[in-house]
Amino acid sequence: MATKSQTRLMADAGLYGIGLTPPGVGHNSGEPEGTLIQLDIDVLNLELGRRLERHEARRDELLAAVARFDKANPAIRSDDVQQRATDFVRQLRAWSREVEEHRKFEKLPVLNAQRAVDNLFADFAASIAKAALDVEAKMTGYARQKARLAREQAEAEATRLRAEAAERERAAATRGGSLDGAIAASQAADQAAQRATAPAAELSRVHSDLGGVASLRATVRHRVMNFDAIPRRYLALDDAAVKLAGKGWRPNDPQPIPGVEFFVEEKVAVR
Repeated sequence: MATKSQTRLMADAGLYGIGLTPPGVGHNSGEPEGTLIQLDIDVLNLELGRRLERHEARRDELLAAVARFDKANPAIRSDDVQQRATDFVRQLRAWSREVEEHRKFEKLPVLNAQRAVDNLFADFAASIAKAALDVEAKMTGYARQKARLAREQAEAEATRLRAEAAERERAAATRGGSLDGAIAASQAADQAAQRATAPAAELSRVHSDLGGVASLRATVRHRVMNFDAIPRRYLALDDAAVKLAGKGWRPNDPQPIPGVEFFVEEKVAVR
C-alpha cells in the first residue's frame, strides 16, 4: 500500500511519469490553449507494462507451480495436499493484492487530477448554472401562461364558430339558401378545437432572434403515495437489509423473513 510520502510524491511528480506530459512553453501566453495534460495511450501502456515487469516473474512462477499441482492432484484427498493447496491460494491472493495496490498507486495521480478538474470547474460555473435555472423558472411560468391562454382562445373560437355554423344552418333551412357557409364555419370550428388540444410545447413555442427555441417540455415524473398499493413487480428487494436480517442464522433456525429462504453455502476459507 502506498505510504503518505509516496502519495505526496505521486501528487507532486507522478502525473507526468506514465505517458502524461505537462503543458509546453507559452501555454499561458494568451494564445489558444491546448489540453493541460497530454495523454499518449501507447506511451502509457508501454510504461505501465514496464512497471508491471517486477510482478511478472512471480506470476509465471506461481502459475507454473499451480499447473504442476493440478497435474499431480486432479482432486484433493488428504490433509497434506489440502495444506499445500492452502499455501498456494494464500500466495496467489497475496500476489493479487500486491498488484491491486500497485494499480491504485499508479492511478491515484490521475484520479486526483480528475477530481480537481471536476471540482474546480463545477465551483467556477455554479453561479452561471444557478442564473440559468432562475431565468428558466421565469420562462416556464410564462410558457405555461402562454399555452393556457392559447388553449382558452382556441376553445372560445371553436365555441363561437360552432354557434355560427348552427345559425347559418338554420338560416339556410329557413330561407332555402346554401349550406356552404355553415359547412365552412363547422370546419373552422373543428380546426380551432384541434388547436385547443395541441401539445403544450406547440402552444408555448417561441423562436429567438439568435435561433433559439423555447417551449414547454412535458416530462412524466412520479411520487409514491401508497407504498402498500404498489404491485410487487415494481418493487426491488433491499438485499443489504435481507443480509442483515439473516446474519447469524443457522440451518435449524426459523426463516426470519417470509418469502425468503436462507440457506448455508459451504466454501473453503483460506486465511
